[in-house]
Amino acid sequence: MSYNSSLPADTTAPEEIRENFRALKEDKIVAANTAATLETARTINGVSFDGSADITITQVDGVDIATVDDVSATYDAGHSLETDGYQKLSNGLILQWGYVSGGISTDGSASVTFPIEFPTKVLNITNQYIVSSATDSVVGDCLLKNDYSLTGCTFIQDTFVGKGTGLFWFAMGY
Repeated sequence: MSYNSSLPADTTAPEEIRENFRALKEDKIVAANTAATLETARTINGVSFDGSADITITQVDGVDIATVDDVSATYDAGHSLETDGYQKLSNGLILQWGYVSGGISTDGSASVTFPIEFPTKVLNITNQYIVSSATDSVVGDCLLKNDYSLTGCTFIQDTFVGKGTGLFWFAMGY
């Protein structure tokens, strides 16, 4: 490959372009792996950098940067990201979710077994009933039966009329 190393005739060209041509002309360009270090080291976010080695930035404005591994180790105490799944947090809180295909059965109930047992207490259980289309309707509320436990619950519908296709549920506890 060849190049023309003469300076541009246009002296209005930016100084950087003119300097690049000078460097080419004087054969000052070297391969990156053989480049010398910076004459004056620079500080990048509090870390000295002279070009001789990679640097690692561990803080921004004095605040530690969390890596993906740090976050995982700190907050993820176990999980299953399935349709019926859970997330255990390092503080003991457990979030669980799932889907009951078909929703409420013809007897007016839907039983749920949590993916994992809550060790101590259930804090909240909610649900969302799914209908086939905008014209379908379900009369009555889908209620949580008062016999829930650390391992599961039952949803009931006070009046069953309509076509439900499914029931999403969410539970939280520790």
